[in-house]
Amino acid sequence: MKFHLTFVSSLFLSLAAFSGSPLALGDSIPFQPQALIASVSTSGGFTRVPDAFTRINIYQNGDVIWSATDEPTRLLAKLSTSSLQTLKNAAVGINPGRFVNADPQAPECADAPRISYTVTNKNGKQREISYVDNCKLYYAIDMNSGHIDNIRIMLDGFRSLSFLKY
Repeated sequence: MKFHLTFVSSLFLSLAAFSGSPLALGDSIPFQPQALIASVSTSGGFTRVPDAFTRINIYQNGDVIWSATDEPTRLLAKLSTSSLQTLKNAAVGINPGRFVNADPQAPECADAPRISYTVTNKNGKQREISYVDNCKLYYAIDMNSGHIDNIRIMLDGFRSLSFLKY
């Protein structure tokens, strides 16, 4: 339990550092589809079925929604207006190019899920900005690579938060 509280505290501090403002946690609720800003999805790997295909979406209205195979959809958080604007500004400025391996010398692994990070660009199209495949991190070459890292770290924080049981 101490680990979970420490992690949640560090997640909030990371998000506050990224955005300059706090966020409010929510409950499980039905939601209306909104314009998507950023997402992280997990697919495959040797894991239990509900965890094999998960997705966390951050929508234009600030909702951070978690969904998985055969599981009810949950509202993980609601981003504040300033946090949301910071994320939007970072996302639209990214123009991903070719992908590079963050550590080519690192060993590969087997049966790990593929994790994909995407943002909506200024043209309204979803673009992959980073992914993890066979335990190796790949990221898109871009002049705003700092934004890519910040968005990926934020989405990973929400992925970790989704593992906590409400």
